[in-house]
Amino acid sequence: TKPTVEEILALYDDAKRRYDESGLYTQFDEDETFYELDFKEKLLLPTAFEAEGIVLPTARDLVDTCCDNTDIFNARVWVNKKGESKKSDEEANLLRKFGLGVLYRNCFEASISPIRVAAKHYWLHGLTIIKDVWDADRWLARPERKEDESDETYAERIDQWRAEHHDSIPIVIQGVNPRNIMLDPYYDGGMFVFETREELCFNVKQQFPDWGNPKSAKITDKVVHISFWTKDFRCDLYDREPVLKVAGGVAKHTYGFIPYVPIDTGLGNLSSTNDLKKRYVGILRYVKDVLVSESRDYSIGDIILKKQTWPWG
Repeated sequence: TKPTVEEILALYDDAKRRYDESGLYTQFDEDETFYELDFKEKLLLPTAFEAEGIVLPTARDLVDTCCDNTDIFNARVWVNKKGESKKSDEEANLLRKFGLGVLYRNCFEASISPIRVAAKHYWLHGLTIIKDVWDADRWLARPERKEDESDETYAERIDQWRAEHHDSIPIVIQGVNPRNIMLDPYYDGGMFVFETREELCFNVKQQFPDWGNPKSAKITDKVVHISFWTKDFRCDLYDREPVLKVAGGVAKHTYGFIPYVPIDTGLGNLSSTNDLKKRYVGILRYVKDVLVSESRDYSIGDIILKKQTWPWG
């Protein structure tokens, strides 16, 4: 059943309430605080020695070592064959090579490897989200034939077009920070997904000139972009106003699946109440007190060493 914008917004508010009450986002934020070594105030050193505190890079080492030991560069692709004939084998092998090519191109042409990003989210937050979408802007249209253009001239232009754009792949793979994602909290993430992020008002107006700017945001203000997906429908809202040029603002897509793949580490526990912060557990979640204690002990030792080891100097 095609949902309405009002139903989508009601579902969004309910899912956000559930996520806020679970404390999962708070845990994600704390995970990043420890990974960025931004917890010097937690050492609780005397005020006179606060500036001399040292935060050891153990948290980063733990996450990065786990990422380095995760094989993300030797992906394997399986393809179902359509039959038992030799032609079916050749078609399946060709499709398998295409899949490997898509993975390779996305990893090495992006400004940062999406698979590496996904591996880092996997160990840091206990959950990684891989997004696979079709980007029509990368699929360049074939040049149209001009009036009175000869076959030879048009064929030459087509050859030139193929030489310049034959390697355009419109399938985009992204590693989305799980802090920006709300999975279906009632059906194990399977029925719908929300992606939420802030975007510049100026950019939104450039991309969607008909957008009504319901909150009268200035061009330098941030606008909340809510993207809603089911396996059949999608809806994009900016400050809760739909922007897709379809009846009702909700479009039917032809993917046949939700283009977000959630993978969790299994370090958490599927509790009886489906507590999200217990379900998605990163490698730092239950060693944060140890990380603070380690940095505090090192800082105290370093301060004492500077003050007392060679007092005659």
